[in-house]
Amino acid sequence: MIFTHLFPWTCRRRLLLMNNQTLNVVQLGIAFFLVFFAFNSASFIEEYVIHSFAEKGEISKHAGYNSLAIIYASFTVFNFLAATVVHKLGVKGAMFFGGVTYAIFQAGFLYINESFLYISSALLGLGAAVIWTAQGKYLSQNSTEETAERHSGIFWAISQACLSCGGVFMYVAFHSDADTISDDTMLVLYGVFTCVTVVGLILILLLRNSKPSSSALISDVNDPYENLTLSQMFGSMCDLAKQKRMLLLIVVFIYTGISLSFWGSIYPTCIGFTLLLGGNTKRLIALNAIAEGLGQASGGFIFGILGSKKFNIKRTRVVFIATVINIISFTGIYINFPNDASLAKTHLPGHISPNVYVALACGFLLGFGDATWNTQVFATLISHYNKHSAQAFSIFKFFQSFMAAIAFFCGTTIPLDYHLILLAVMSVTACVAFAISERSSETLEGEDNDTHVTMGFSTKPLIIDAKDHILGRLASTVAKQLLLGQKIIVVRCEEINIAGNFHRCKLKYFSFLRKHCNVKPSRGPFHKRAPCKIFYRTVRGMIPHKTPRGMAALKNLKTYDGVPQPYDTKQRLVLPSAVRHIALKPRRKFSTVGRLSHEVGWQYQGVIAKLEEKRKVRSAAFYEQKKAELKLKEKATANVAKKLSKYDEILKQYGHA
Repeated sequence: MIFTHLFPWTCRRRLLLMNNQTLNVVQLGIAFFLVFFAFNSASFIEEYVIHSFAEKGEISKHAGYNSLAIIYASFTVFNFLAATVVHKLGVKGAMFFGGVTYAIFQAGFLYINESFLYISSALLGLGAAVIWTAQGKYLSQNSTEETAERHSGIFWAISQACLSCGGVFMYVAFHSDADTISDDTMLVLYGVFTCVTVVGLILILLLRNSKPSSSALISDVNDPYENLTLSQMFGSMCDLAKQKRMLLLIVVFIYTGISLSFWGSIYPTCIGFTLLLGGNTKRLIALNAIAEGLGQASGGFIFGILGSKKFNIKRTRVVFIATVINIISFTGIYINFPNDASLAKTHLPGHISPNVYVALACGFLLGFGDATWNTQVFATLISHYNKHSAQAFSIFKFFQSFMAAIAFFCGTTIPLDYHLILLAVMSVTACVAFAISERSSETLEGEDNDTHVTMGFSTKPLIIDAKDHILGRLASTVAKQLLLGQKIIVVRCEEINIAGNFHRCKLKYFSFLRKHCNVKPSRGPFHKRAPCKIFYRTVRGMIPHKTPRGMAALKNLKTYDGVPQPYDTKQRLVLPSAVRHIALKPRRKFSTVGRLSHEVGWQYQGVIAKLEEKRKVRSAAFYEQKKAELKLKEKATANVAKKLSKYDEILKQYGHA
């Protein structure tokens, strides 16, 4: 790869230890680093730059906010076209096209003109929609469910390091203590921004095509979204947006859009307009860019890379940490800045005298929190919507850009306090919505059609009624299908049979209960008493559960005592080869897992029995109603058949019997 020649041998040796997919993600991150080194740095200072020209009477006062609002408004509209453009141009071609619009936007500041600023802003919105949708698809092509979080973290940590580098560059460029930015400084800034964007475009063209796995190849052959028209693509996006999990995630997307507008432009503008911070406020904006960039890189590295490899922290916990960090940063900004700091230059203090160190610390926390949110959103979309990645990322960017556009439009009139209140409320709401979407994934399995085509029974989850199945035979069959990628839900685990005398089974389990670590018993083994947990552990013993393949397989298994909702209204299957009446000789002794669990400490046998009695009453009523409906349907069919008999005779003459 081209970029490996820029590193010494020790770095290249580490790169060689990565697989090709990780190398592709690294190169993608470097390309986006270069493109957004320019754009993000320009966004930080755009309103401040425009304000300098407005004082000379060359442009309207809030043209910077208006430009950013147009960018995100057109970004919102063109998200409907983005997935189609990506399919037509290909992933690399689409990213290159999007990058060209960024270069045009940067070049426009070399000779600033308000009309061209607004036109290039609208064009940039189209490019942003295309480049981010293509980026999501390329990241999905180079990631699996196991590597999604790590690759998202790598990409985000590398690409968002551009904020710190841009801040260093602006700190050097803003050497003058003047309140305005000179024309010479403008030419240097935006000339460098344009050139760096062009280098990023070259790296995008040098990206290697991903090599899909065998399962991905099968998915591509059966992918119904490959050659859709614009209207069909829009329809598929709407269908995807109606799914329960996606509806919950849309709340998260909305919050990321509001947050993006705040840390990307409104907060840096507050720093530039708060004159009590002292010194050169232009350099303070640059220092804030460095702080936010360090926060972005730290958040992507810690929760994207270390979080998935070392600690295996759940996404809901990571998002909760991000919410707490965001609330702390909003509180610090509320205390440190005056209410009108986002609208015009001010000499007023906040609730305390404005402090540079507090401002930079809040900038770091804003970047850290935003990176944490984005890595978790990327990982969630890749793992749950890998097959529809273009549509999923289009929905994500649609709602994100829509709310960012509204926030920028409101930024010209709404004071700082209202921004912070809205951000705090939406942060908590998004955290709750994300947690519900993750925890309710078990009940959403049936409606989630975004599953890989596998070599198992079906692409949809199988619901197995475990009553009167032999434990070992059922577990072995389930284990084999899990390793093939099949999703399986097992209900009525308390009715599973164990071959052999009950007292022998009980003695063997008591022997297992005595096994523990003498030095530290909390290390395990852990002795589960519930029937569903006993069956789960039995299946786990038949799977290489410490390998990535085994861990991925076990994620597809759900076990329950009784038949909880919504599985009581869905079709349940049996495995004939594992049923006791076929597998055991008539006089062989057997016992049930429910009885064994009760004897060794399970306390809910009576509760499950009562719930099952109520369910059976409901099922009997449902069955009688269904039989009545079938009889009515048969009568209606017979009546219609008599009326249509003469037409059927005519059709038979033409061979359509």
